[in-house]
Amino acid sequence: MSTNAGVNWTWINNGLGSLDVTALESNNGILYAGTYYDGAFRSTNNGGNWSYIGLTDKHLMGFAFPSTNVIIAGCCDGIFRSTNNGIDWTSVGAGVSLGCENTFLLTYGTNVFVTSCGNVYMSTNSGNNWIQKNQGLGSNLITDLMISGNYIFAGSVSSSVWRRTLSEIIGIQNISTEVPKEFKLYQNYPNPINPATKIKFEIAPLMSKIPIQSGRGVGEARGVFTTLKIYNVAGCEIQTLVNETLQPGTYEVTFNGNDIPSGIYFYKLSTGDFTETRKMMLIK
Repeated sequence: MSTNAGVNWTWINNGLGSLDVTALESNNGILYAGTYYDGAFRSTNNGGNWSYIGLTDKHLMGFAFPSTNVIIAGCCDGIFRSTNNGIDWTSVGAGVSLGCENTFLLTYGTNVFVTSCGNVYMSTNSGNNWIQKNQGLGSNLITDLMISGNYIFAGSVSSSVWRRTLSEIIGIQNISTEVPKEFKLYQNYPNPINPATKIKFEIAPLMSKIPIQSGRGVGEARGVFTTLKIYNVAGCEIQTLVNETLQPGTYEVTFNGNDIPSGIYFYKLSTGDFTETRKMMLIK
């Protein structure tokens, strides 16, 4: 620890000893340290003392804090969550491809981003569900993330830095963990709008033709490539709200009509064989 901008340093290893620290974060005045297969630790006095809070035998790579009393830890073995200051941990990494050491976590409000094995994922509900956010990155190996201004930046191996607007990447929210039985597009609310509205839709499972274990069905659910686009009365596309592969679930996205004139508009949900269009009115 340094209290004078790095001129002098004090060793604050009481409780950590000579462990290899691979992750270090702070939240609400509490420090969190992750180690190389020796667990996670917490300090409430600026590193004067450290207390063990679980996750032994995990190579911890980062922490995120999407809401009060929620800690999300990332490692090569998965994504884990604690809601009681690290006393208990639950695996919440379903849908995230893990297995390498390029794991990095980033918190933005109630959203959590994680990079793992070159992929970027986002959760809007403390890790209950994860959405892959690789659109535009191609096959580049992403190892780092940061947020500045209205952009999220992704650092890659041998391919420099990429960026995407925050409004685009966090515009879609997974609002339910229940799996819908059918595809559905709801009427936007409020309608008429001035200038913003929310559009809710449901993505049902598609079943692959690959058999899975006996007694568990004839296939396995897979992601669905989904688009949600806004059109004017002439049929011209004016904005794309969703353009990515989504796991089965219920989603909500915000449309803002600040930059378009008053009038009647249409929004269309497309998911392969399913399409549905609804009408909305913008009044300024």
